[in-house]
Amino acid sequence: MVVESNTKLRRAVAYFPGFEPMGSLLHHKRYQRSADMSSQTFGFKANVGPLSVSAAPCRFAVEASGPNWKTACNFQIFDYSALIFGLMRVPFFQFIWNSYAAAFTVVAEGAFWRYVKISWRFSLFFLFPFLLMAAGAAVAIIIASAPYWVGLFPALLSLTIPIAVLGFRYVFLPFAERFYLFQTLALWQLAIKVALINDAHVNRMIDEHVAGLEAFFAQDADEYLVTSFSLGAAFMVHALGLALERTPHLLNGKSVGIVTLGGPGLQCSLLANATVMRSRLRTILAQKNVLWLDVQNKSDVVNFYSGQVARDNEFADLAEPAVKIIRTKNMLTPKTYKASKWDPMRVHRQFVYGSERRSQFDFILLTAGPFSLHRFLAFSEQNLPPLGSDGDLIG
Repeated sequence: MVVESNTKLRRAVAYFPGFEPMGSLLHHKRYQRSADMSSQTFGFKANVGPLSVSAAPCRFAVEASGPNWKTACNFQIFDYSALIFGLMRVPFFQFIWNSYAAAFTVVAEGAFWRYVKISWRFSLFFLFPFLLMAAGAAVAIIIASAPYWVGLFPALLSLTIPIAVLGFRYVFLPFAERFYLFQTLALWQLAIKVALINDAHVNRMIDEHVAGLEAFFAQDADEYLVTSFSLGAAFMVHALGLALERTPHLLNGKSVGIVTLGGPGLQCSLLANATVMRSRLRTILAQKNVLWLDVQNKSDVVNFYSGQVARDNEFADLAEPAVKIIRTKNMLTPKTYKASKWDPMRVHRQFVYGSERRSQFDFILLTAGPFSLHRFLAFSEQNLPPLGSDGDLIG
């Protein structure tokens, strides 16, 4: 049954991106590409406007429609890429030292063992870049010191040391970057800073996000969606939690939804001394008029699959966010999935990429489509979003 309605839904979307060395302009371009793909898949029309950078957060408008529905979306990007670029610009050896110091903190704070207990695959994601870098360094040291260990004339060190250094620099590091080595090492540096709130730059960024959210909720809209991808959830928790601490009635009278994609920031909140973050997380969970949907991907080793926000942070008195489990292969053609399934970051980014096949979840349909979050929550692989071939709303 086709719904006879041309009601225009006004939606405001706050988006906290994942940890990637790209600013708002590239996030906007990604959304444009995803909108082009998803609108073809689901049959609707989508027009993504230009990015406005006149004020933070940067924003753009999205107009989406089918024969019997229209949605106007004001999409705002709560960017923190300046912090990412700052971490990755430091000298090499300082960068490595900072990364391993972050890893030591994760272990010392007890978070690693909680990763193992809650989501063992995520614990492997944590270990991988540090073990990979250690293995590359070990091979280089073995090559450099080979003359000593096999009893050859020490003068050969003048040959093996340059070979080891050049091999590490021009063979190992390019190979390791295929696995996003530096990006994942830097991720843990920032995760620690966000978890412990012990960095002036991070704290200043959170204050900027708080101001952005206050303005975000001041605008007129039918639905307010606060979305985050991967590590962006940690920034979202701090910013929204702090905004609610300062203005407890901020969300009163509004239809508000939270959607965390690819992990609810548990990698940060599980640190023993992340007390401020857990306090703000509790503040958000205690909001009675807010629907929180945590989308997890069974195919993705990077997300905190099987984690539960309230349970794992020991908030037994608070309701658990709803969880939606998706599969990458249900969203892509077999050819695309075969080509991308061994690229962990490509699979991880599918949360915010466009879909090639109709499935229960699509980021563009979530943010620009005709369905409220309450209705979106009910979709499954057996109950797909009811859109006809030309994007008409059915049933």
